[in-house]
Amino acid sequence: MAGQDIKLTKQGDVSYGPACFVTFIFLLVGISLFFVYMSIVLMGNTGVRASRAIYEQLIPWVEQSHLSQNDRRDVIDELEILAEKMKKEELTSRQLSRLNARLSDSVILQWGAVEKLITAAQESDMSDEEKAEFMALCDRWFACAASGKLSLQDMEFAMQQVCTKDARSGRLNPKMDATSTALRDFMRRIKTMCEHFNTPTEKFGKKVPEVLRQMIEDGLDESK
Repeated sequence: MAGQDIKLTKQGDVSYGPACFVTFIFLLVGISLFFVYMSIVLMGNTGVRASRAIYEQLIPWVEQSHLSQNDRRDVIDELEILAEKMKKEELTSRQLSRLNARLSDSVILQWGAVEKLITAAQESDMSDEEKAEFMALCDRWFACAASGKLSLQDMEFAMQQVCTKDARSGRLNPKMDATSTALRDFMRRIKTMCEHFNTPTEKFGKKVPEVLRQMIEDGLDESK
């Protein structure tokens, strides 16, 4: 994916350096069980096994995520509907492959960490103007994620100073005691990414379940 090797300089410019290496040294090395398992299952096995992966791997992962309670419930509802279609062998191999391409590198289910950072920013000593800009930039960054342009490596790099990563699950855990300096660094990074990917500045306003539903619908639409 273009932009997967984004590295931010102190001036906020974009350069194409070894972001993979930066991500490697910045946090514990660990890959989410979900992303690995789903990638393997959806690419090379039956719908029944893919359904089992959703029930046994993905849904428990979502249940422990940082998404709000309402978003977790709605996301799980969407995943259960998808899992049942898989279980009944209603999906073609091409649909399973397309779903894999959309889900295996998606940042959407990690978005609860960003929402927690918004709360941290609002409770910080940042100015009112900065707090408003923080919320607007996160909304714009979510629009970038929803477009499919933002990779997991991009997300981890942007959150380098404000999150830790669980080595076993791959879950990003926000630092609720992140300093204002770290939060401002996060703002600079996501603004640079949004500008690099030409993300519109208009309010996006969608929630995680809506974006996930659209991702699934796009994966199932074989006409595209």
